[in-house]
Amino acid sequence: MENQIVVASGFSVTHFILMLPLLVAAVRLAFVAVESVLLGLRGSCAVGNLRAAHLCPIRVAVMAKFTLDDGRTFRCHGRYRGMAAAEIGDEVEVIYDPGNPKRARVAPVDFGGG
Repeated sequence: MENQIVVASGFSVTHFILMLPLLVAAVRLAFVAVESVLLGLRGSCAVGNLRAAHLCPIRVAVMAKFTLDDGRTFRCHGRYRGMAAAEIGDEVEVIYDPGNPKRARVAPVDFGGG
């Protein structure tokens, strides 16, 4: 039998190390979910300009640039949804945290040919 540290349940350090990426992904997913809920509850809306769309393995990621009333400009990302008509250069809705405008998301954008 190998020399392994085994906790009371029989779960070895090797098992823990193998499960670590899954645990990290779950924590990140929970963080993103909480951030999205908070933006939805206390976020402000701004009009952004759709600047780019990047095809990822399972979705299209979009990037928009938006300017606040005080003149500060920010960039943020979002995801596409469905098949409608949004093109680079179109105005899109951006939801941002007034306390930290760097924390922003492009509201769901529809792409496709009309």
